[in-house]
This record gives sequence, structure tokens and C-alpha cells, in this order.
Amino acid sequence: MRANSVLLGVQVLLVSVAAVLQPRRPAPRDYGAFDYFVLEHNPDSSASRHDAVGALGLEFVEQVGELKDHWLARAPKARATNVPRALAALRADAISHAHPTVRRTAARVADSIRSLELQAPRLRAKRALSSGTSNAQSLSPAAATAQRLQIRDPLFFQQWHIVNDFNPANSVNVTGVWESGITGKGVTVAMVDDGLDYNSKDLAANFDAEGSYDFNDHESLPGPKLFDDTHGTRCAGEIAAVRNDVCGVGMAYDAKIAGLRILSHPITDADEATALNYGYQSTAIYSCSWGPSDDGRSVGAPSTVIEKAMVQGINAGRGGKGSIFVFASGNGAAVGDQCNFDCYTNSVFTVTVAAIDYTNARPSYSEACAANMIATYSSGHGRAFALALEARPELTWRDIQHLCVRTAVQVNPTDPDWERTASGRAYSYKYGYGSLDTWALVEAARTWKLVGPQAWLQMPVVTLADASMEDGVLRGGEPLVLGGISHTMRITSDLVADANLYHLEHVTVRVWIRHTRRGAVSVELVSPAGIRSVLASPRERDTATEGLAGWQFMTLKHWDESPVGPWTIKISDAQSDNMEESGAFMGWSMTLWGSARDPALAVPWAVPDPARLHVAFTAPSLNVTSATATSTTSAVTLDYSISAEPSFSVTVAPSHTTSTIATLTPSHWNAGWITLLMATFVFLLLGASGCVLLFWRRWRASSHKYTSIASHHAPVMAVVDGESVLHVVGEDSDWSDNEDNDDASLLQSRTG
Repeated sequence: MRANSVLLGVQVLLVSVAAVLQPRRPAPRDYGAFDYFVLEHNPDSSASRHDAVGALGLEFVEQVGELKDHWLARAPKARATNVPRALAALRADAISHAHPTVRRTAARVADSIRSLELQAPRLRAKRALSSGTSNAQSLSPAAATAQRLQIRDPLFFQQWHIVNDFNPANSVNVTGVWESGITGKGVTVAMVDDGLDYNSKDLAANFDAEGSYDFNDHESLPGPKLFDDTHGTRCAGEIAAVRNDVCGVGMAYDAKIAGLRILSHPITDADEATALNYGYQSTAIYSCSWGPSDDGRSVGAPSTVIEKAMVQGINAGRGGKGSIFVFASGNGAAVGDQCNFDCYTNSVFTVTVAAIDYTNARPSYSEACAANMIATYSSGHGRAFALALEARPELTWRDIQHLCVRTAVQVNPTDPDWERTASGRAYSYKYGYGSLDTWALVEAARTWKLVGPQAWLQMPVVTLADASMEDGVLRGGEPLVLGGISHTMRITSDLVADANLYHLEHVTVRVWIRHTRRGAVSVELVSPAGIRSVLASPRERDTATEGLAGWQFMTLKHWDESPVGPWTIKISDAQSDNMEESGAFMGWSMTLWGSARDPALAVPWAVPDPARLHVAFTAPSLNVTSATATSTTSAVTLDYSISAEPSFSVTVAPSHTTSTIATLTPSHWNAGWITLLMATFVFLLLGASGCVLLFWRRWRASSHKYTSIASHHAPVMAVVDGESVLHVVGEDSDWSDNEDNDDASLLQSRTG
């Protein structure tokens, strides 16, 4: 009797655990009849999420995937335009002279709504080109491998990325991994793609139905329905096609494969966010061969709700080890596109994979940029990572990135695009740190010492000259002259220690540039060691006139470099001698990412409040007003040929280039109507204009604020006794790898 009770208890516990791990199926959508909104609720407010939804005239639908406090709601299309008006009315009533009860109720509900975003379905672009075919005549290496491993799949001999008969040295180097018994067992890879033919004889045995969902038609299974719903199936086969007598074999042929169908029709950002966290306790890898349009003129970034989903994935996926997001670098090189204009591929939280063909050359479509981490053959990104996770299940998302950097193999070593980094590794904008070597990756994973949690150093935004932004319109700034503008920011060892930063990994740079033709702009960053990262090169097709208002670039070229010393940004203009086109450099910020020196002090990264994304330039920060002529700045241009030419070649501009050196100058705070209310309050309180004047003078004398550009990630500039903590001038000490110096703390705001 007691044994039966214990057994029943265990069964109940297992069912409960399974219910927790099983992903929630999203509710069906009806975009023809309803408009959908994502409401972020403030859990500390006394108003519930239902109060907020009801006050806006919305109907509650469900939570947005795994995002806590983010809720999907809808309104009939005929009434949807009333929703933002209702929110504006709530906020107005909260500060109005209405009846106190009305005012308190409005304030309570308005405080509960952190953000509200209309969901407009958008179509994501597939990156579906192949990476070349081999003209091999002899099948002897493949035949020998098939015989040795008893592979009976009839198309195995055409899978040149596994065994390359034409160029035997050019392969993913996986067969030795199979012979060691590693085949992807226990690892699930999700294809975030179009349809997945889960009934295929090559996929059915490995299909994970629980981890799959059709977000386009809101059905349980992601089967292909359109004539071109083939991309997901092909990529899935390259990862996990069963070893049998049908077609070919997957690189991780015992891994489980899930399908998340999002590419066949337009979907909302809320649904994409849900897809990127779907089943994220069981699914390890999300393979994403898609992104913004690769047309050479677009800039594409995930919305805040999507960015939050990616951060939720790396922070909470796989029980805290983190989801592994793998993105294809882009297919737009032939039209001048670059993967640093895509904020999926230039994200700190993704592995970006460039393409190479069977000769190890870059295909004509594969985009080059400083965010490329590795290169590999064909599609099905994430297949080698499934093998590494079987060999070492405890690897985190950060370990996978480190292993990529350290085990990648240089290809085409005579290509002049390769440059030596400060750490001694070779890096190429075309190939990243090199071709992914599966054997080297898995062998390194077996004994790899797990890296610590992430840390970062956010520098405040620096504005130049009279730069400002109002209602999204950029004004002022330092005019771009022939040769460009340079600006230097100095990082001290104290700043690095205060940020708990140890080894440097990624560097992100956010820029504000005003220009009449965005595609004329070049951006590069030079590190204290003199390593130059080209962040953007001119794009002929990009004729947009809005410039770059807070766009973030990323570079991997400074991995394991010391961050201490001067970092110089250089903004050039390929058309600065054209009187009909003009531009100005308005400001920039920089964030250094790496490993935490003291893991106990590390905190997970959180996406900043969306309200900070468009803060006016007049917010407190650092203002740079001086400009002095210095040395020549090199303009950068991209060479798109596939021959032995560098991806980013240098064109030297005339010698009258200007460079700005940071000079801190206090500026007055313009508080607008808030100042007027303060003055009125003081006048009524003191009853005499003399007292008001005295208060005003004292307030001005003690003020040490700085004008600023809006920043997505940058903190407000702190001041200590009138001195900026930016330390753009002054001495810096050596960057030390001394493990004994572990008493660093997180960067704190410094106030007098």
C-alpha cells in the first residue's frame, strides 16, 4: 500500500515536471479582424494587468512566450485606433485637475503600463542560397568513408561538406567525431524557418513534436504548405537526417529536430519573440537562416520585445546555461550589403556564420563584416554545436562562442583580408576567425574549462558640437569634411575594474550620424593596440536620408585584447567633396563586453527600458565642443570581389582631416516646462522674486550636468567634484591578468 502511494507520488511529480517543461501553445491569431498589442505590465503597481488591458479597451489574449510581465492583447480593428488615445488620456488624467478619485485611478493604471506596442505582421527574408557544388569525378574518399562507417544513404557521396572528394582537406571534419561515438544524442535543434517535412523518412524518427509549432498558421505541427516551404526541411536534413538508406545523412544524425514555422507569412514581433523562446528548456540550439532584407540599403534590428526574448534565452534557457542562437551572416554581398547593418547578426548574443564553398572561397553572396565569428559550408547552422553539447552538455552559450574563436581554422591564408589581432589570432571580415572544424571543436569541448558569467563596461554617450535630436530629427554635429572626423575615448584600468570586467570579447559601438545619403558613410574603430575594425563601409544602394540615429555596430576583432587605453572612432564620408551631399558626426557611445572578474558580482544583462531608446539629446551626458586638426583619417571602402582582395580595403583621404579630442565643458540644463513649474512653485512658496533669483543662482552654481545624445545602453554621465568619470584624459595603468586582483565591484554611479 505504502509502495503504491510512493509510486503514485513519483508519477504525479513527473507529470508536473513535464507540464512545466512543455511549451505553451500560443492561441490562434485573427489579423483580419483584430489588431494586436504587446503590453508590458509593471508588477509593482497596484493595478493588475487586467485593469490595464480593460482601461485601454483591449481583450486579454496570453503571455508573450517566456517574457515575464509582457502580455498580448487585442482590439477589433474598428476600435484599435482608440487604444493609444486611451493610454494618452490616462496619462493626461493622472496629472490633470480632475476629481481626485479620477486622478488617482488614472495614475494607478497609467503607472502599471510600462510600454504598449502595436504588432504589425512582417515577413522575414530567407537566406536560402547554396554555397556551391563540386565537380568531383572520383568518389574514392567518400566511398572509403561510407564503407568504413557502413553508411548506406545513397546521396552521401554528394555531401561534399562531409567528405570532399574534389578538395579532401576542405570539409567539416566530422567523421572522426562519429567514430568516437558522438552523433548528437540528447540534443534538440530547432529550425526557426519555413515548413518542416516531419513525415520525411529522413526526419520522422528525429522529429520533436513537443518543441515544434506553426506560428504562421497557429497550428501544432509545422508542416510545409507552400510551394517554397523547402528551406527548413533542407537545413534540418543537413543537421539531423537519420542514417538510413534514404537521401543523405545529417552531421548530428541522432539529434532531435524541431520546427518553428515563421517564414512562410508575415508574423508579429510578439510571435517571433515567442518562437525564439519556444521550448527553451529542452531545445538547445535555434538555427536561424533569415533576417532583414539583404538588399544593400536596409538596416534591420529586432524590436525591443524580440531583443528581450533573445536575452531571456541566453539568461534562462537550458536551466540557465543559455539558448544558442545561430544566424547566417546574410546573402547580400553581391549588392553591397554588410552583416553589421543587421542587428540579429551583429548581436552579442548570437553566433554569426559566414559561408564558404567547396574550395574554401567566399561565395559571391556571403556578407562580410566585423561581426562574423566563423565560416562553414552549406546550410544547417548549429549542427557541429549539437555534437559539442552531446560531448559536454554543461557548455553555456558563452562557452560555445569561446570554442568557436579558439578552434576555427584559417582558410585561404593568402587572402589579404586576413589580419593579425592583438591576441595573435588571424581574423577576416569574410571568414571571421576561420572555418568551423568539428573535430577540433568537440575535442576542445571535452576538457574545456567553463567560462564565467558575462560582464560589461558601458561608456556614456559623447556628443559633438551642437548635436541635438528632437522628435527623431537629428540636427547639428561636427560636419564631415574630406577625410573624415575622429574622436578618442580613453578607458582606464579603474573603469575596467569597477565594471568587474576581465577578458574582453565583444565591442559594440552606437553612433549618431546625420547624412543626406546614408550609404556614403564609413565607420571604423581603432583600439589601444592599433587594431582597426571596419564597422561600416559605403553601400551604393543605400540612398536613405535619415542617417544613423543610434545604430549599434559590433566587432569581434578585439577578442582577448586589453581594453585599457585610447579607443578612436573614425567617421568618413565617401561623398564629402560632393556639395549636394553632406553630413555630420553627432555622437557615439561604446560598450565593452567580456568575462566577469568576480563571478559573485555578475548580474544578468537586461534590455533597457524602451523609454530610454529615444531620449532627447538634451539629457545629461558628456558634451564635446572642441575640434583640432590632427593626422590623416583613412576612408574605407568595401571590395565585393571574390578574388584575393581584402573585404575592406583602404583609400587614403587628403591630409586636412579633422579630429575631435574630448574636452569636458559644463552646460546649462534646459528643463522646459518643468523649469517653469519649478519657478512658479518657488515664487508662490517664497512670495518674492528676489528669493527666486537667489535660488536660481545657487542652483546654477552647483549644477555640473552635461548635454547628451539618446542612448539605448549607455548610462547617464556621473560627476565627482565636477570631474567626469569618463576619464577621457589622464593616465592609465597596465591591463593585468593577475588573478589575485579579484576585489573589483560592479560599476556604480558616482555622485558628489
